[in-house]
Amino acid sequence: MSKLTRREFLKRSAASSVAAGLILSGLEKPAAAAASASNTTENYGTLIDLTKCDGCSNLEVSKCVSVCREVNKNKFPDPIPSEQIEYYWPRKKKEDLQDKKHLTDRLTPYNWTTK
Repeated sequence: MSKLTRREFLKRSAASSVAAGLILSGLEKPAAAAASASNTTENYGTLIDLTKCDGCSNLEVSKCVSVCREVNKNKFPDPIPSEQIEYYWPRKKKEDLQDKKHLTDRLTPYNWTTK
């Protein structure tokens, strides 16, 4: 029986952990993702330095918020009758924000892009 050193044990443990992780996560997934990504349209992101933003102080709602709302307007929920809104359990309380769509001082389902 060969004597296994601590260093050799750690090397083998690390190698087997990496191999097990690759096997469990699926080796073909990265290749499939790369192949499908080449067939789809490209998505872009925007990086904004908010330290240079003045919040469009001369406007009621800043330009970036207005554009974001316009682009994402189809993602806002459709209003439902107030009777269909469920109570917060265990309290008999519900919060109907449908008439407060233009509220900007707090986050609502209708304005997740705030000023």
